[in-house]
Amino acid sequence: LIRQEPFTTMAIELQSGRFDCPDRLFFDLASSWEGCMTSSSDFKELVPEFFCLPEMFLNTNRFPLGQTQSGRTVDDVGLPPWANGSAFEFVRIQREALESEYVSQNLHHWIDLVFGFKQRGEEAEAAHNLFHHLSYEGAVDLDKIADEVDRAAAESHIQNFGQTPSQLLQTLSHCERYSQEECWKPLIQSAHTATQLRSFTPPRQFGNANSEFAKGPVIKVFALSDSVIAVYGDMSV
Repeated sequence: LIRQEPFTTMAIELQSGRFDCPDRLFFDLASSWEGCMTSSSDFKELVPEFFCLPEMFLNTNRFPLGQTQSGRTVDDVGLPPWANGSAFEFVRIQREALESEYVSQNLHHWIDLVFGFKQRGEEAEAAHNLFHHLSYEGAVDLDKIADEVDRAAAESHIQNFGQTPSQLLQTLSHCERYSQEECWKPLIQSAHTATQLRSFTPPRQFGNANSEFAKGPVIKVFALSDSVIAVYGDMSV
């Protein structure tokens, strides 16, 4: 997020008044993916803006981010070929994937890793889901660190290098979401159901239950230029 304020200023303050080393900045999707997949010391977090903020990939403010050791100028983030060079297209496709049925069907696996029983212990080790001990909640009591330098170092690590959230599920896996076909049903499947809906129907306005005009609650109103159309619970108009 360093390409957009206020994160630019925050990043500069973190690095004592300047940008970090160009080789350490986020400048290319492919190299970042390669690093995460091949190095045990390279961790990247897909922040929410990855799915809604195309500007985070663009150096619209023309900040001088420097050059890498290979001579590459760090500017806009390098995107995969399928984005067609557009940060907006990249975010659109990312968002579409995030909201896809496949992700919804597998979201419980992510919950197990981040909030559930695979966050710590043997299950976390088996899932290759272990992080620095200072990132875990309750791992260290800062008040018991007597040396001021060690305490400041621990605080800085916790503040700047990420924290794991509270573990909410310690023994059981989070339940899987039903498929779209199984969990989606229309609210009203028959006219009879609509007549049973409970809603406020002023008797002087729509006719009380003893009136010949009683047709159930009004479930839809259409306001036209010269009239108002009401659809009643029995589907009459």
